[in-house]
Amino acid sequence: MKFINEWAKSLESTTRIEKLADLTYDAFFNVDNSNEVNVTLLEMLPFYTRRKEHFFYVKALSKHSNPALRAQAIFTLAENYTQSYESEVLDVILGTANDTNLTVMVRSSQACSFLATVSTDSKLVQLIIKFCKSGKEKTTANGIRALGHLQVEVNP
Repeated sequence: MKFINEWAKSLESTTRIEKLADLTYDAFFNVDNSNEVNVTLLEMLPFYTRRKEHFFYVKALSKHSNPALRAQAIFTLAENYTQSYESEVLDVILGTANDTNLTVMVRSSQACSFLATVSTDSKLVQLIIKFCKSGKEKTTANGIRALGHLQVEVNP
């Protein structure tokens, strides 16, 4: 509750966006947070800032033991940091290729759509095709969507 009170007080500040970003970032380190709270915080962080230190923290969360946090970290990276850290985001997404958790697979297949707008890396294309062939409704649909986003020149 202390975090919520600090957050509410920060709304009165003239530098509230940066303050909210700092509070959101600091809240990740609160060991009392439930995983649901951490997922929510992770969803909120990029709305305030896309600072480099936040990128590296979110990247670390993409390897978290909790699948919900891992999935949201993967999606957050792709949605918010693809332009600035394309190769590193690509490495994270490719690292999820063998993840067996459905939530992680769905978020990873969604992340491929963001990456496909800026990259035509052959490993990314292979992962997208893997999602298309997965036989799972959401990952297949997301894989097809990602194929549509690929920026590939086609010679007539």
